[in-house]
Amino acid sequence: MNILTTPEQNFSAIRDFPWTARCVQLGELRMHDVKDGPSDGARVLMLHGEPTWSSLHRKTMHVSAAAGYRAIAPDLIGLGRSDKPADIGDYSDQRHIDWLLHLIEALDRRNITPVCQDWRSPRTTRRSRTIPARSVHAFPRRVPTEPDDPAASANRAASRALGRFQKPFLTVFGELDPILVNADTVLQNHVPGAKGQPHARLRAGHFLQEDQGAEWARRVAEGMRT
Repeated sequence: MNILTTPEQNFSAIRDFPWTARCVQLGELRMHDVKDGPSDGARVLMLHGEPTWSSLHRKTMHVSAAAGYRAIAPDLIGLGRSDKPADIGDYSDQRHIDWLLHLIEALDRRNITPVCQDWRSPRTTRRSRTIPARSVHAFPRRVPTEPDDPAASANRAASRALGRFQKPFLTVFGELDPILVNADTVLQNHVPGAKGQPHARLRAGHFLQEDQGAEWARRVAEGMRT
């Protein structure tokens, strides 16, 4: 596998991002993440979609940390400081899931709440059964869109599993989101664990963490306390 890396000096001009990145070895690839908050706090795995990286959470991590949680924001493979396979054929829906699962295993799985945004949401829920915590969703090139896509059957199975998902499941969406529109209502009606949760829509677009970062993080912390 031909692996590309982004030179560290390319990140030197980024503001409001004081955290030091840590490297996690995933086979021949390296995934980076940043952390904030007490080391013994319940862990919040803050995942990004595309075309972003962990800097999406620069307005949210300190809020979670102040609430007593351990915020962890990784750069998914191919983005941010993480390694980037040069061949597009090296990427697939399943590989993204496997890379993320390896990170979760490196975190020892216990007491982790995944907080998902954009296309990371459906992929993460395919593995939610392996994470003994809850899910918070702020929900596209390698996402299955056709019935015969190699990952389509796995996603249908994930949908069925979500229909039986009893752990707390919170949605915090942007009311101005032109992409997801009413997907939060679909999830609330489909996932048993969504019943009775303090769901919210914020005055924000698709990237809530940019538009309403502090409020978004406050809602996440509130949902974790319920």
